[in-house]
Amino acid sequence: MFEMRNLAILLIIITTFGCQKSAKTPVEDLPVLASFSAMGCGPYGVEYFEQIEKFIKKEKSAKGSLFAVHVGDIVGGKQRSISKAYYEKISELFKKYPVPFFFVPGDNEWNDLKNPEKGWKKWNKYYLNFFKSFKPSWTVKTQAIREENWSFKIGKVLFLGFNLVGGRIHDPKEWHGRHIDNVKWLNENLPSSQDDTKAAVMFFQTALRGEHSIFTKGLRKFARKYKKPILLVHADKHKWIHDRPLPEKNIIRIQMDKLGPYPPIQVSVLDTDNPSLAFKVDRRLKWLK
Repeated sequence: MFEMRNLAILLIIITTFGCQKSAKTPVEDLPVLASFSAMGCGPYGVEYFEQIEKFIKKEKSAKGSLFAVHVGDIVGGKQRSISKAYYEKISELFKKYPVPFFFVPGDNEWNDLKNPEKGWKKWNKYYLNFFKSFKPSWTVKTQAIREENWSFKIGKVLFLGFNLVGGRIHDPKEWHGRHIDNVKWLNENLPSSQDDTKAAVMFFQTALRGEHSIFTKGLRKFARKYKKPILLVHADKHKWIHDRPLPEKNIIRIQMDKLGPYPPIQVSVLDTDNPSLAFKVDRRLKWLK
């Protein structure tokens, strides 16, 4: 009888302390692996430049972010040509950023223009390898067959940028080949990231639809092999979304608001295997006050 009573007491103690330990997993207690800022779909015109200048000043004082990424669309979707002066002004604007700044292409400055080839040449002239002028302290790799695709690791986090746009398919052959190249870029980065990273973050312009099926299939296969938390960061539809868009439970997606009316977001990658807790997002709406 005495032994049974002692056993019952022991079970209560184990259960109580076990519950306390499992319950104590607030996001605030998780170590930050890396933080970054991201934005897209903007500025849609010089009238937003002053507002973005204010955001850049706030970024300087806020600190925390190690780098920033623009995920494409520097003009509105109805614009069919972009002047050289506008490309230059955008370049000058984001060279003021206090941390290394990266671009990925958007359809509004490329395939949706009246002359996509001309737009692509300008994009390459002003934004390809834009980060180099900041001289980041970490190594950035670019894809041999598609230099606009980049990757790097900061600590235990893998970051990947892709030329993955929405909009008009002006050249079906190019469209198909680019998606194949993007899947290759996924796979090129998978082996080295398996054992020495705890999360991956991917940046591109578009919300994934049927015309992106080649990449989506490659991404899902990557996620099943990688198994660790993955965050997709894109723009495209000017509406905030934070969800799980695919069956693989380790994939989280953020679709950002339009830059200008809204500020760059900040994401902190946290040290956890739980995808729901791995990415702490601050929309910085207080910056609008």
